[in-house]
Amino acid sequence: MYIRLVKFFCLVAFFSQPVFSQTETPKALVPGSAFQNLMKPSSQSVEEVTREDELMRLAAVYRFSSVQVKEICKTFITERAKLEFAMAAYTAVVDPDEFYTVYDTFGKFSTVMRLHDFVQGINNGNMVQQNQGIIYPDWHTYTGPENCSVVMNREDFQILYDQLTAINNDRGKMSLALSIVKNNCLTVSYVMKYALTINDEELRLDLIKASYPRLFDLNNLRMASQVFRYERTRDSFMQYIDKQYPTHGYDPLPSNQKIVGCFVKDDEFADMVTLLGKQDFNNARLSMAQQMFISGKCFTVKQILEVLRLFDTDTSKVEIAKFATDYCVERDKCYLLADCFEFESSKKDFLAFLAGK
Repeated sequence: MYIRLVKFFCLVAFFSQPVFSQTETPKALVPGSAFQNLMKPSSQSVEEVTREDELMRLAAVYRFSSVQVKEICKTFITERAKLEFAMAAYTAVVDPDEFYTVYDTFGKFSTVMRLHDFVQGINNGNMVQQNQGIIYPDWHTYTGPENCSVVMNREDFQILYDQLTAINNDRGKMSLALSIVKNNCLTVSYVMKYALTINDEELRLDLIKASYPRLFDLNNLRMASQVFRYERTRDSFMQYIDKQYPTHGYDPLPSNQKIVGCFVKDDEFADMVTLLGKQDFNNARLSMAQQMFISGKCFTVKQILEVLRLFDTDTSKVEIAKFATDYCVERDKCYLLADCFEFESSKKDFLAFLAGK
């Protein structure tokens, strides 16, 4: 019953989103004879791996209907194989508005949600050129703690990157990527680029976690949060980061080194917010907010977010967020302010600002 409810709410969200438009040269429809040959169920796991590889190759060449995708998914043994094929097929499916029928082939609600997140990302345009606009940390001048010292050279990185992009399924990419991160000294930027070759965000998360023991610029790892589009996986990543930082003995802002007495009391802050809210004109509110930060000196990320929500436009929010970072006692968490912005361009602008500070 629970899985049915999850599927129902996914369907409601599915129909509330615009269907993506296919701008590339259309692929040919899969021939009927080829489709019938694909309908033979796998009898064992080894056969399933071989069959999945063949299906992924066909998904890169042909277009399927939603019904065909559903029928093929039914023949797989594992949820993972079903999910991977459904994700590959959706990008060029003949009738994307009917794709919701594929949800019925999954037995776990977690798999349904992962496919749904992927579909929503496509429909909202988040999957198109997803590696564009991301700010990669510069490791050349890095002086913080390290888990390794001799970084992979650029030529070797590119060779392995090209090998990853040539693989047409996430399972194969993940296998090679894990081997790479476990046997080489990598920078955060290298790991981010490897992770972005994989569609499944859960696998991206697993890959980044696996890279930690052989990571060079440890204190840049928070920048890898940019590879996650969905709040669920991004939050899981940040929880992992919070657990890892104490283990290498350095934190850009250790909790036990905060300036004693440098904070704004809750009642004082409430009065400030009330006064700000009474300002009818945006310029007056901007000016007052800046004066508030100057006089208060020490604000938490939570308090700054509350101030940002008083402004209607991203332009004003970005301006105040940039100004407020100089008065934030949680410098290592300022990236969270980006969640308050409506547009992706605003988030990238702010993250670029943080990277340059």
